[in-house]
Amino acid sequence: MTMQGSGTGAITLTFTFDDTVAKHDCQINESVLAVPGGLDGAQGSDGAAGIDASTIKLAATPQVFKYWNSGNHVNTESINTDFTTTIIEHPAGTIYYTFYEDDVVLEENTTGLVDDYIIPATFDDMPVKIEVETRTSSGTSGAIYATDIVYLQGVQNGADAPTVIFTNLAHSLSRNAAGSVTYTGSGTDIEVYFGFAHLVYDNSLSAASRYKITVANETNILADPTPSYPDIYTARFGPASAFTAGVSNASIDFIITIQDRNDEELDPITYTQTFSVSQEAGYAYYIKPVDGTAIKNHSGTLGVKAIRITPDGEEEMAYPNTEGYGIYERDGTLHNTS
Repeated sequence: MTMQGSGTGAITLTFTFDDTVAKHDCQINESVLAVPGGLDGAQGSDGAAGIDASTIKLAATPQVFKYWNSGNHVNTESINTDFTTTIIEHPAGTIYYTFYEDDVVLEENTTGLVDDYIIPATFDDMPVKIEVETRTSSGTSGAIYATDIVYLQGVQNGADAPTVIFTNLAHSLSRNAAGSVTYTGSGTDIEVYFGFAHLVYDNSLSAASRYKITVANETNILADPTPSYPDIYTARFGPASAFTAGVSNASIDFIITIQDRNDEELDPITYTQTFSVSQEAGYAYYIKPVDGTAIKNHSGTLGVKAIRITPDGEEEMAYPNTEGYGIYERDGTLHNTS
């Protein structure tokens, strides 16, 4: 803490908070200066975000559904899908989920997942965006710790355009207060359909009904340089790496090139996988007066309290405390005002 001023003039006090990660200085004088601070949770693409290093991954099984050229669902195929979530980082305790279907609440304040979701009966209602939010308390007023989305896709018999499937087109990375990033779950599977035809991955496009992938424009992050191929249709890119320090968003461009059923190469299509950061709290602080008076007098007795802002709201900091927060009298003697 530093202190300026003498006699009966204005006094400025600087309070230093040490939350084990970094020190944060807050100043106060007789006009009571509020001090801005950095909280968590850079928002990324639709549905991929988090706070306090929380991040999850939402998946659907199955994710792709077939429709006749009339638009009706193929009745020999499943009309149901199940959703699963992988908890990568999250506060301990019960997790409460809210699911949305195309931004409309599907299921709210549940501790379980959605099973046997019935897909749309017609192709015109595809794709469907399913989004999930997590909280650590029941109800809908608490902080949202993590969100993710998955798109259910329809493929139509006889379609003259490809359908490209990503299992993870937007992802939130967990970054702790020391700056270490968790890449678990940041990869993606890629598959391509042309109508009902499930195209084979082939980096040389050596025959009809095949596709290849080129990674380009890796912005603030690197894609898996050695993807795997769990079957002849799927290119699986593992976790990304090398997220740039000091930024909040990143992206990877995947260029998809298709050899169609007539053995003609189509114009490349670019899809962008986006990344946001769920940052562990480096809390924000400010000082507030007691009984409306920031400095009761100039003899050294102070009427102020320290407030820390957390994802769940504000909390008053006790004194003394483990964060290293101290208030000093004017003569430099440590003084407890709590």
